[in-house]
Amino acid sequence: MTRFVAAILLVFGCTACDSLSPVESADQQEQEEPASPSELYLVSLVNVARTIARSCGASQHAATSPVSWNSKLETAAQSHSEDMAFEDFFSHTGSDGSTVANRVTATAYSWRTVGENIYAGFTEAERAMTAWLDSPGHCRNIMDPDFKEVGMAVVVSSTSTYQAYWTQVFGAQR
Repeated sequence: MTRFVAAILLVFGCTACDSLSPVESADQQEQEEPASPSELYLVSLVNVARTIARSCGASQHAATSPVSWNSKLETAAQSHSEDMAFEDFFSHTGSDGSTVANRVTATAYSWRTVGENIYAGFTEAERAMTAWLDSPGHCRNIMDPDFKEVGMAVVVSSTSTYQAYWTQVFGAQR
């Protein structure tokens, strides 16, 4: 039987960025459209979920605005999924001690707030989304109206414990 694990959410609000200086201003960062059909599909899964009011554990969330794809957030997600798959671990903390804030900052994304969902097990995006929506903390990230952009990645490694490692990174620029 294939196992999956959904980790506790890790969200950094604007107070967590006090010691970080922006790399570029928000008006220098361009909004972008998904570059591929798979990216378009992934962002559509998030946006469909955001169109429906829902309970995330004990908290109620109204339907909210869609997010757009951001390749810098995708890069942060990709690097973390690769790290988990190739180093064979499952955690919001990278093998080098990095946090989602560190990984996003390394992409030159000037953020006001960031959040991360991780999932391990199945390769299908729909299964990852279902697991995240069933987890109160992950669901809150998906439904958070402060998040305006998203990037996602999955890395598959036949030699790792869970085989497929998903990372979903949300953000809003300064």
